[in-house]
Amino acid sequence: MTGLFAVWYSQPYWKQISVNLQAYSEAQEMQSGLQALAYFDQQEMLDQAEQHFERILSRTPEHAAAIASLSLVYSYRYAYAGRDLGWLQKAEANAQRALKSNDFLALCHIAN
Repeated sequence: MTGLFAVWYSQPYWKQISVNLQAYSEAQEMQSGLQALAYFDQQEMLDQAEQHFERILSRTPEHAAAIASLSLVYSYRYAYAGRDLGWLQKAEANAQRALKSNDFLALCHIAN
Protein backbone atom coordinates (compact mmCIF):
# COMPACT_ATOMS: atom_id res chain seq x y z
CA MET A 1 0.00 0.00 0.00
CA THR A 2 2.81 2.40 0.84
CA GLY A 3 4.49 1.63 -2.48
CA LEU A 4 1.34 2.55 -4.40
CA PHE A 5 1.11 5.81 -2.48
CA ALA A 6 4.76 6.60 -3.29
CA VAL A 7 4.16 5.93 -6.99
CA TRP A 8 1.02 8.07 -6.99
CA TYR A 9 2.71 10.87 -5.04
CA SER A 10 5.70 10.99 -7.41
CA GLN A 11 3.53 11.34 -10.52
CA PRO A 12 4.30 15.04 -11.15
CA TYR A 13 8.01 14.17 -11.26
CA TRP A 14 7.82 11.26 -13.71
CA LYS A 15 8.96 13.27 -16.72
CA GLN A 16 11.95 14.65 -14.83
CA ILE A 17 12.80 11.20 -13.48
CA SER A 18 12.64 9.63 -16.95
CA VAL A 19 14.89 12.34 -18.40
CA ASN A 20 17.45 11.75 -15.65
CA LEU A 21 17.37 7.97 -16.14
CA GLN A 22 18.12 8.20 -19.86
CA ALA A 23 21.70 7.60 -20.93
CA TYR A 24 23.62 10.81 -21.52
CA SER A 25 25.34 11.41 -24.82
CA GLU A 26 26.95 14.78 -25.41
CA ALA A 27 26.84 14.31 -29.16
CA GLN A 28 23.15 13.34 -29.07
CA GLU A 29 22.31 16.32 -26.85
CA MET A 30 24.12 18.67 -29.22
CA GLN A 31 22.42 17.18 -32.28
CA SER A 32 18.99 17.34 -30.65
CA GLY A 33 19.60 20.92 -29.56
CA LEU A 34 20.66 22.01 -33.04
CA GLN A 35 17.67 20.23 -34.59
CA ALA A 36 15.34 22.08 -32.22
CA LEU A 37 17.18 25.33 -32.95
CA ALA A 38 16.36 24.89 -36.64
CA TYR A 39 12.75 25.74 -35.70
CA PHE A 40 13.74 28.97 -33.94
CA ASP A 41 10.46 30.65 -34.78
CA GLN A 42 8.59 28.32 -32.39
CA GLN A 43 8.92 29.14 -28.69
CA GLU A 44 8.63 25.52 -27.52
CA MET A 45 11.46 24.49 -29.85
CA LEU A 46 13.68 27.23 -28.44
CA ASP A 47 12.85 25.92 -24.97
CA GLN A 48 13.84 22.41 -26.02
CA ALA A 49 17.07 23.62 -27.60
CA GLU A 50 17.94 25.56 -24.45
CA GLN A 51 17.32 22.46 -22.31
CA HIS A 52 19.66 20.36 -24.46
CA PHE A 53 22.45 22.93 -24.35
CA GLU A 54 22.00 23.50 -20.62
CA ARG A 55 22.21 19.73 -20.05
CA ILE A 56 25.59 19.70 -21.83
CA LEU A 57 26.81 22.71 -19.87
CA SER A 58 25.77 21.17 -16.56
CA ARG A 59 28.31 18.41 -17.24
CA THR A 60 30.88 20.33 -19.29
CA PRO A 61 30.71 24.03 -18.34
CA GLU A 62 33.25 25.18 -20.95
CA HIS A 63 31.73 23.35 -23.96
CA ALA A 64 32.21 26.05 -26.59
CA ALA A 65 29.65 24.75 -29.08
CA ALA A 66 26.93 24.51 -26.42
CA ILE A 67 27.73 28.00 -25.14
CA ALA A 68 27.62 29.43 -28.67
CA SER A 69 24.38 27.61 -29.41
CA LEU A 70 22.86 28.96 -26.21
CA SER A 71 23.89 32.41 -27.39
CA LEU A 72 21.95 31.79 -30.61
CA VAL A 73 18.90 30.72 -28.59
CA TYR A 74 19.05 34.00 -26.67
CA SER A 75 19.53 35.96 -29.91
CA TYR A 76 16.42 34.40 -31.40
CA ARG A 77 14.49 35.11 -28.22
CA TYR A 78 15.57 38.73 -28.49
CA ALA A 79 14.44 38.91 -32.11
CA TYR A 80 11.09 37.21 -31.57
CA ALA A 81 10.15 38.19 -28.00
CA GLY A 82 9.69 41.92 -28.20
CA ARG A 83 13.31 43.06 -28.32
CA ASP A 84 13.99 42.58 -24.60
CA LEU A 85 17.55 43.80 -24.00
CA GLY A 86 18.05 41.13 -21.33
CA TRP A 87 18.09 38.45 -24.03
CA LEU A 88 20.53 40.45 -26.12
CA GLN A 89 22.89 40.88 -23.18
CA LYS A 90 22.76 37.15 -22.41
CA ALA A 91 23.42 36.36 -26.07
CA GLU A 92 26.41 38.68 -26.19
CA ALA A 93 27.87 37.40 -22.91
CA ASN A 94 27.60 33.78 -24.06
CA ALA A 95 29.07 34.58 -27.47
CA GLN A 96 32.09 36.19 -25.81
CA ARG A 97 32.41 33.26 -23.40
CA ALA A 98 32.28 30.80 -26.31
CA LEU A 99 35.00 32.70 -28.19
CA LYS A 100 37.22 32.68 -25.10
CA SER A 101 36.65 28.96 -24.75
CA ASN A 102 37.48 28.11 -28.38
CA ASP A 103 38.15 30.84 -30.92
CA PHE A 104 38.70 28.31 -33.72
CA LEU A 105 35.14 27.03 -33.67
CA ALA A 106 33.06 28.61 -36.44
CA LEU A 107 29.87 28.37 -34.37
CA CYS A 108 31.44 30.72 -31.82
CA HIS A 109 32.06 33.33 -34.51
CA ILE A 110 28.53 32.91 -35.85
CA ALA A 111 27.12 33.50 -32.38
CA ASN A 112 29.32 36.56 -31.97
